[in-house]
Amino acid sequence: MTYPGNARSWKRFFNSTGGHNWERSGNWMSEKPLGEWYGVDTDNSGSVFRLSLNGNNLSGPLPQQMGNLTELRILSLSNNKLRGQIPPELGSLVRLEYLALGGNEFSGIIPRELGQLTRLNKLDLGRNNLTGSIPASLGELVRMETLSLAGNNLTGIVPAELGNLLYLGTFFLSGNQLFGELPEEFTSLNQLFHFEFEQNLGLCAPLGADFQDWLTGVQNAQGPNCSPDQAISPPLQDIPSERDVLVAFYNSTGGRGWRNQENWLSNLPLNQWYGVRTDGRGHVRELQLASNKLDGRLPADLGHLPHLAHLQLRDNRLTGSIPAELGHASRLRTLNLSSNNLTSFVPPQLSNLQMLVSINFRGNQLTGPIPPELGSLSRLGELNLSDNSLSGPIPRELGNLPQLGYLYLEETNLAGTIPPELGNLAKLTQLSLSGNTLTGRIPAQLGNLSNLTILNLERNELTGPIPSSLGNLSQLQVLRLHDNQLNGPIPAELENLSELYHLFLYENQLRGNIPPELGNLASLLSLKVQNNQLSGPIPPELGNLPRLVLLDLA
Repeated sequence: MTYPGNARSWKRFFNSTGGHNWERSGNWMSEKPLGEWYGVDTDNSGSVFRLSLNGNNLSGPLPQQMGNLTELRILSLSNNKLRGQIPPELGSLVRLEYLALGGNEFSGIIPRELGQLTRLNKLDLGRNNLTGSIPASLGELVRMETLSLAGNNLTGIVPAELGNLLYLGTFFLSGNQLFGELPEEFTSLNQLFHFEFEQNLGLCAPLGADFQDWLTGVQNAQGPNCSPDQAISPPLQDIPSERDVLVAFYNSTGGRGWRNQENWLSNLPLNQWYGVRTDGRGHVRELQLASNKLDGRLPADLGHLPHLAHLQLRDNRLTGSIPAELGHASRLRTLNLSSNNLTSFVPPQLSNLQMLVSINFRGNQLTGPIPPELGSLSRLGELNLSDNSLSGPIPRELGNLPQLGYLYLEETNLAGTIPPELGNLAKLTQLSLSGNTLTGRIPAQLGNLSNLTILNLERNELTGPIPSSLGNLSQLQVLRLHDNQLNGPIPAELENLSELYHLFLYENQLRGNIPPELGNLASLLSLKVQNNQLSGPIPPELGNLPRLVLLDLA
């Protein structure tokens, strides 16, 4: 039997969502025109513009192939039993104006890719089991009129970027685990008439006159005002003072044995305690105790420092797990726990820290997978998890980090393939995945990383050819692909890497001739291609390399 339209996508959707158990499925999987299938509407050209199957007993996950239905303008699947993650591929439905997935059992994070649906005027994701933070990319949906995220398990602060939704009339945030003050940018939402933000973990309206004047103008607003002394962190029972947190930290990390413990536990102001910096109001802003012989576990109370922006504890002897409670320190910008003896998992709660620009956990004994939730950290510029004992694949969600400049995942037991989504990291300058057990091909999409200066993929189990698209990396200085199982020829396109000074391709299964075009790499210092299956003469053009100091062709 043949099906009309995008046959594979329709069949996958029907089977994945339990089509044989739908309450109504008239003409589905028949040879009749799509417009005669239940819940499907087509335009005059026969293209499907509406799929509406609300309350129809759909169950199971939405397949990735939904992203192929690019003519859709309305997708309404509310009040079913759909589960699993919302596919990021829905971000390909750029004609979509109405997306309703509320009242299902979806879990995982809200895909950042939904921010690509710039024609969207209604988005309903309410009444699911979604976690993680609200992606700032939703602020790109400038035509939005109705936005419902209520009744989930969303955490973190509300992104200020949602203040860009100037046509928003209805906005539901209630029934989550959001905290902190609503952004001042919301005062630009002059069309808003129905706004619910109650039943969260401390989400509240600022007391400033401008915000309160705006909120009074919202016809139906339901949610609490902040109390005068309310911090940005979520309300926790018996929150200790910041001094108490530091005392607990001192005791838990063997303070008496520190290299420098000047003024700790004294009655002097906290900013006179060694390694502690405070802001103008005396709140702890930085804790800088690198190489100070800290020995012991990190206390959960660290999450009760609501103004902490920088936590620098590298090169100590810290043990135990990274406290999930750090996910409450919502102003944290840099987190460096490298070169310690920390164990257990990387907490997914770190995805709440939407101000984070740097995570460095290099050189510990962390285990388990990399949390895909980290892909929601829209400001993150550096992620370093090298030299640990992690497992599982590289999450494709890491390709959602628009500010990421440095990604280091060396020597950390990762398996699976290199996600092609990493090719979306437009600001990436250094990518190092060496010393894992990665398999499959090098994605051609890595050739999109126009700012890349270092690409280290050595000592894995990569196969297939070297993509010719790597010749597009005009800023590349170091290319290490050695000790894999790569085959095929050395691409002549590598001649375009005018800034390259190290090219290591040895210990593979490369075939064919050494391209004479490599003689155009005027900056090259090192060229190693030994222990392959190369043939033919040595190109005399290699004698034109003016800076070459190391050449191994054996």
